[in-house]
Amino acid sequence: MVLFLLYCINVVLSRGLVRPQAARRRRASGQSLLKSSYGRFGLRPNVPPALTGKRGKYILACVVIPAQVSYNIYIDYGTETENNTMTEKKEVQLFTDGACSGNPGPGGWGAILRYKGQEKELSGGEPMTTNNRMELLAAIEGLSALKQPCRVTLTSDSKYLVDAVTKGWVYGWQKKGWRKSDNSPALNVDLWERLLPLLKYHEVEFVWVKGHAGHPENVRCDRLAVAWYQSYQAGCAAKMSE
Repeated sequence: MVLFLLYCINVVLSRGLVRPQAARRRRASGQSLLKSSYGRFGLRPNVPPALTGKRGKYILACVVIPAQVSYNIYIDYGTETENNTMTEKKEVQLFTDGACSGNPGPGGWGAILRYKGQEKELSGGEPMTTNNRMELLAAIEGLSALKQPCRVTLTSDSKYLVDAVTKGWVYGWQKKGWRKSDNSPALNVDLWERLLPLLKYHEVEFVWVKGHAGHPENVRCDRLAVAWYQSYQAGCAAKMSE
């Protein structure tokens, strides 16, 4: 930092920005050389109250770079960790799917998290729900499982989920008090309100794939989701047979 300031002062002097004759005249008249540089370049530093003395004001002028000299400095701060070290965000893949029998009816959701070849499966369900709610819940639970901000590629076969975010529909609904363009109420507001903060916390890229078309992870997520609604169906059947 000190070398940089000395370089700036050298630039000022080497370019003749402060003329020796003018400086001698001002010294003879009791004016400060640094003060004359101030007026010459129109510098208006914001001097703290503690530096209101002449010396304080004019010393600040030494470290101000003239307007003719400009620098573009780009700094990538990355992500700051608890140890105050800089690191890149982790790149994570998230595959999600939801399923429902009856719509509404018993439903389930499944998610697969993948990071550097390691995977984690998540799943759950509800006894009475809809397919869209399960699609949203799969994304919510998958993103919530990440304990620090990540770059996430989220792959889903749900047009409802992917289009609402990538085409900006959900942000329009939110802005209008959760009303659609035809003024009808938006659905699943409770889940959207959980998902949107997660989309701010993480850097998420949505990828749509066709469902039931042989996509390996999509097939696995579908199996996880179906297993949940089948368990509810089996439970209902068992209760009915009692």
